Parts: sequence; C-alpha cells; structure tokens
Amino acid sequence: MILMMENESYSTLIGNGSASYLNSLAGSYLKATSSYARGHDSLPNYLEMISGNAFEKSGTSGDCSPSSCGSITGKDLADQLQAAGIGWKAYMGAMPSDCSTSNASGSGGYGVRHDPFVYFAQGRRQPECGDVVPASGMITELNSASPPAFVFYSPSICQDGGNDAPCSTLANGDSFLAKRIPEIMGTAWYRDGGTIILTWDESSDSDTSGQFGDDGGHVLTLVISAKTKGAGSFSSYVDTAGILRSVENAYGFPYLGDAARSSSGMLPLSR
Repeated sequence: MILMMENESYSTLIGNGSASYLNSLAGSYLKATSSYARGHDSLPNYLEMISGNAFEKSGTSGDCSPSSCGSITGKDLADQLQAAGIGWKAYMGAMPSDCSTSNASGSGGYGVRHDPFVYFAQGRRQPECGDVVPASGMITELNSASPPAFVFYSPSICQDGGNDAPCSTLANGDSFLAKRIPEIMGTAWYRDGGTIILTWDESSDSDTSGQFGDDGGHVLTLVISAKTKGAGSFSSYVDTAGILRSVENAYGFPYLGDAARSSSGMLPLSR
C-alpha cells in the first residue's frame, strides 16, 4: 500500500508535538531520512508515483484537471498490475463515485489532483475505472477473503494534513493516521504480510531541495510492516520515482519512466 499525505516537510513532522502518533510510527518502523519529492505542486508527484513521469509539460505543475491538462499518455502501475493478473485498488477519500474526474464534497473533500489514475484515459474507462473507488469500503475489502494485493490510498483533503482547507491541519492529519493505521494493521491484508509505504507528496513550497531533477523538497517516508518493525533509519537517497521503482521491483515489473534511473533509489521493503 502507498498511502499519500500532503504538503509537509520532513523537519516539520519529525519531533512535532502536533504529530505525536506519526512520530511514534517513525520511531518504530523503517524511516527513510533522505526521501525527496519530484516537484511542486501535488499532481506531478502523484503522476510520477504511478508512471515515472510527472508530465510537467502538460501543465501538471499547475494542478490541472483531467479535462484541462495537456496530453498524459502511456502505461502506469495499474496497467502493469492488470497485465500480470494482480488484483489492485485505488481508494480515494470523499470520492463520490468510481473514477470521478471532478473535485467533490467541498474544500476538504475529494481533490481530483490527488487521484493520478483518472488522468490516464485507461483510468476513466472499464475495467480500470472499477478499481478507482471511494475509500469508504477499503477496510471491509481489506478484510475480505480476497483483498487486493496492491493498494493506493489517497485520503480526503480534511484527512491529509496538507493545509489545503481549514480542516486540513497537521494535527487533524495525525489524528486521522492514529485511527486509520491501526485499522489497516488489523485487517487480513496486513496480517498476511502487507506493507504500508506512508509518504508525503511534497514538502512545503519554500523547500525545493533534491537531486537528479527533483525539487519538491525533503519529505518523510516510512515503511510499515512486520518485517520493518525496529528497522531504524534508512539514509540512502530515494525520490518519488524511487518509491515506484521499489513497488515494481517487489512485483518483478520493468521500471516505468524515471523509475528506471538507479539514482532514484529504492526502499528496502523487507529489511
């Protein structure tokens, strides 16, 4: 599972009393201390995370909508999973219906810019559309007899801690994680060897640090699983495409786009 939170720098999160639960996770599971985002704003990072391409030339740095972006084409992680016959689901907080392409539920609700799958034509039609669904059913499905093997989870704006709405505070994001992470860890999916990659899409706007073309700033990434409990810190460089590379490596897929660069790094998912 990739669980995406929003718009906070590593230095703001680590040691912050408003994120006490998150800091308890950071002290208990593998913590990537040199994790960097692809860019600013949200959308290029989300697209990079599933395709290895941020598509900046198509206007994604301005968080364009699926109908207003330029050309966004090619394969993404969902295509790889489907071709391999591996079950997957993308769960979206406050999404009103499957593969919705418009913002919904107000400023704290569903932001389509946080749903990269629907920016690809294949994500807006069946069968992929049926796998990009509201998050309300996620825990039930992860407890089912046949849960999806791979999960992408984008909480609602109120839950993601990114300050994009009055409700979207760091403290509210931490409270959300304090409720949701234990729920996920209690599911059959997690107990059967599930791994949660908890990461942030980008750092604060003022942070443009990074290497190899990355300028989205220093973000926090945690790898939460039974295998990484007590693993401590991981100091090697890893960026947004490196997280995709890590997932593709785990499934034995060829690397898409920037994930093919060794400089993007790779998380030790089973350390």
